[in-house]
Amino acid sequence: MTLSGIDAETKLAEFRFGSPLTCDRLMSEHKPTLTGYLEKKGRLKKNWKKRFFVLLQNYLFYFAKENGKLKGFLRIEECEIEREEEVGSKGLYVFHIKTMGRLLSLRVDNVEDREDWIKWIYENSRVLHE
Repeated sequence: MTLSGIDAETKLAEFRFGSPLTCDRLMSEHKPTLTGYLEKKGRLKKNWKKRFFVLLQNYLFYFAKENGKLKGFLRIEECEIEREEEVGSKGLYVFHIKTMGRLLSLRVDNVEDREDWIKWIYENSRVLHE
């Protein structure tokens, strides 16, 4: 879900984490599970862009850069995560997060980082369901 307009999801996230949603606010007022740079595949252009990600509770936020502008977020409840077994042409490790109506493709430099992100995304996706 991108933040092209104020919608119900955005209002819910702002109610939960404060308005406006900024990286500074999320990092200083909350304790994210995991943060870091990953490459995200675009939905329309299909190119890869480096983004700063913040995993907080059952949300995965992404920013243009650390302390940069919020580009979007994904609620990760009941998500499915798939790994690409083959290493990409640039030696990067790809995984996909599928939710109701959204596919987010991400890649990282090494298998350890990929497995950490997958583990914590999966754990946080279950937080509200236990």
